[in-house]
Amino acid sequence: MAPLFVLYGSATGNAEHIAKDLASKYPALGTGLFDSVVCAELDQFKRKKCLDVWKDPPSSCSKHGLVVVSSTTGNGDPPENANRFVRHIKRKTTPADQLQHVAYAVLGLGDTNYDQFCGVGKLIDRKLGDIGGTRAMKVGMADEATGLEDTVEPWCEKVFVELERACRGEAEGDGEGDAADPAEEEKKSESPAPVPASAPAPSGAAPTATAADLPQVAAEKKDAAPLPPKEEPSSVGVALVKSLLGLPPSESLPSVSPECLPSLGPSLSSCELVAHNHDHEADETIPQDLDRMTLSTASTTAAHYNLKHPYSSKVLGARYLTATDVGAARKAVEALATVAKEGTDGEEQSPKYGADGLASDPASDSRLEAALGCFDAAFSLSGSGDRSQYDRNGKRVLELTFSLPDDFTLEYSPGDSIGLIVPNSVASVSYVLDLLEKEHSIKRTDKVKVDGDEPVTVDEAVRHRIDLDTPLAARGMAQARRTLCALANFVAESEEEASALRLLCSKTPGGEALYAKYVDAQRITPVDVLRDFPSSRAGATLHNLLAALPGQVPPRYYSVSSSPLAEGGTHQLTVAFSVVDYLTPELDGGKGRRRVGGVATRYLEALCSPLLAGGGGDDAAGTIAAPAVRIFPKPTQEFRLPPSSSLHSPLILIGPGTGVAPFLGFLSHLRALKNKEEEAREEAARAARSAAEGTWRGGFDLDEDEVRVGEGDAGGLIPAADYRSKKKADGSAKAGANAKEGEMEDEEKVPLVELYFGCRHKSHDWLYRPEMEDFVGDGTLSSLRAVFSREGTEMAPGGDGRKLKYVQDAMRYDKSCRRRFVEAVHERRGRVYVCGDGNDMARDVQEAVVDVLAQDALGGDAQKGREYLKEMKEGGRFVLDIWS
Repeated sequence: MAPLFVLYGSATGNAEHIAKDLASKYPALGTGLFDSVVCAELDQFKRKKCLDVWKDPPSSCSKHGLVVVSSTTGNGDPPENANRFVRHIKRKTTPADQLQHVAYAVLGLGDTNYDQFCGVGKLIDRKLGDIGGTRAMKVGMADEATGLEDTVEPWCEKVFVELERACRGEAEGDGEGDAADPAEEEKKSESPAPVPASAPAPSGAAPTATAADLPQVAAEKKDAAPLPPKEEPSSVGVALVKSLLGLPPSESLPSVSPECLPSLGPSLSSCELVAHNHDHEADETIPQDLDRMTLSTASTTAAHYNLKHPYSSKVLGARYLTATDVGAARKAVEALATVAKEGTDGEEQSPKYGADGLASDPASDSRLEAALGCFDAAFSLSGSGDRSQYDRNGKRVLELTFSLPDDFTLEYSPGDSIGLIVPNSVASVSYVLDLLEKEHSIKRTDKVKVDGDEPVTVDEAVRHRIDLDTPLAARGMAQARRTLCALANFVAESEEEASALRLLCSKTPGGEALYAKYVDAQRITPVDVLRDFPSSRAGATLHNLLAALPGQVPPRYYSVSSSPLAEGGTHQLTVAFSVVDYLTPELDGGKGRRRVGGVATRYLEALCSPLLAGGGGDDAAGTIAAPAVRIFPKPTQEFRLPPSSSLHSPLILIGPGTGVAPFLGFLSHLRALKNKEEEAREEAARAARSAAEGTWRGGFDLDEDEVRVGEGDAGGLIPAADYRSKKKADGSAKAGANAKEGEMEDEEKVPLVELYFGCRHKSHDWLYRPEMEDFVGDGTLSSLRAVFSREGTEMAPGGDGRKLKYVQDAMRYDKSCRRRFVEAVHERRGRVYVCGDGNDMARDVQEAVVDVLAQDALGGDAQKGREYLKEMKEGGRFVLDIWS
């Protein structure tokens, strides 16, 4: 019997986790139609012999079975590990009957803050049907904005039943009837779905949990007397849960019925120690069922580097784009450069660097941790001091310059992003390595095989192959609950800690309230749970951690802020990002707020402190080698400047905060094109002049004004002149019409470009202000509109009393901005690019666009405004690059 295939495309691990969970549960949820399950990335469909299996009908039923779980990235792009599969099913040469023997079901993961909601899931669902597949059930579309579990859990509960019916031929033809109506789904993708009434309250507004909210488990024997509570010291986690429930420390925690807990399937991961420094050997080796590491393929641009094969780039430069004091960076340099005496000989050791910055050794870890502490101490986020200063301390933006290969094998264009591969935080890595050695006699230098891959050190596995630091809630409540339930099973010797963890992951009103206040609002990570519930350390073997926690640390993506056409642009690129550093809400009972920092951004800030510090009269920075970071390109298909032939159309760039980063690349690119055009003109003129001068060999002279050399005289001398002359000739017939429409009569001019930028404080986080003003000065940027949300001093022109705080306010209430916007977008068919926060800003900007167009160009009809915006999106004239 052929296996059931469960394939996934995953960027952050959510789709991977759901697929693996489904695969592990098939024996319990299915009827046994398939005797085995193959779970793998979509891009492994050839390696797993899927097409070979599917080409012939199965022996015991009508159809083979296929389940696909895929997320959507960017503006409707497939994840890295689904690119090849998506290209295959879209290819025109793919046979129309290739999946005639396959029944399938697709679950898409997405976010309604993005235009292409579940775009990849819907595409796969449609294309599988186009090449002969039988749809077993309607495509599932889970929304991260409202909670993946609202769709994922009911879909997963019935997928195997529906799929097996289709595979047996019992529902043949019914699958098409269940297919999502394209028009209906389009409506869903255009506007965020309402938050269900049963959804947990947002952070800071969680319902109050009480012991009465939690069901009690009946005693197994009704006549059995309850045992007295075991005397044991309460852990931090237990004390916190009791406090949130309003229970006194001496009172026992309520039990939770098993049916209120998430179900856990068997682990599909394997872990085998292959070299051990002790007599103790690993006592369990689970058979390999699937590859653990996320794979990727070469991108559609034939890039040489990708997630699996990144480029080790040197950080050539680093600077704060905010008005941030570099004193902390200088102290961090001293911490990194501190001489450590290791071994008995007292030999001095200077910092060592590997492909990911500092080398993976205890001395380097301690240096990096000390450097991170310097930034925490310098940038306090709370206290009795100046609140505005705390606000500024939490808003630090860096620009890093990365080296590129000398052989031009890593190319990029403005609008692209770069993926950075970073390790888990040094604190989490140190904690887990210490736990493994003390509790399980596993050293960091021991070798381990993860899912049959080549052996790596335990240090490498912990540093990169287990995601220790992503907040549990960031992966959705369903996955977070399963992780908490698995960690509860780690607990030994403390039933109270196990009970507390079960409460946190229970599907009860009280459990949801605890989850919202502790797990979600406090941004709790797996390592936080291990710390707060220390009895879980006993069960936290390397194998169990690999089985319970998400896999590879996800890469971080940042927009490129440079252009390859700018000086030095082919050998380096720049990115800009905010350092994530904030306080969580205060817990009930006045408990202190947690300081949460970005794993990648704080790591990069500390790692690059020698470059941030500059000279500063300290020689310590000069003793530390340039750090290295592994990077790979992530090209975009849509967030691009228009082709040169369309560059006469106006461009409206809307990028508050770090959303402005790609627009610096756009503007640098336009400036470079303008400079090259001017150079080409000068070259054409010189060539024409030389040609003209070379035709005169007589014994007389011509005055300068008697020889008029035009660009047309250079025809045939250089290709650029021929091309431009042809463009002018081709466009001359349209000159009058273009002038009427307000378009440029000379298409060679830099297009009208307007930039809307917003930040908190004019003096602190106006990013790239000198560069913006230079672009205005040289004509690359036609108009710059900046607004400042925390100053609130600017009023809308016209005296209506409105404050301009955000970019959408300027678009709506500044009459000159409205007039220019309508002229550029409606009258001259310009393009609009929006980059930044997808939760609020992007939605508000789109509402402002609809309002301005409706009121000033479409007779006040809001519906026409929405339709016009939709047409712009479909025509590539309104493009988003947003993140949640």
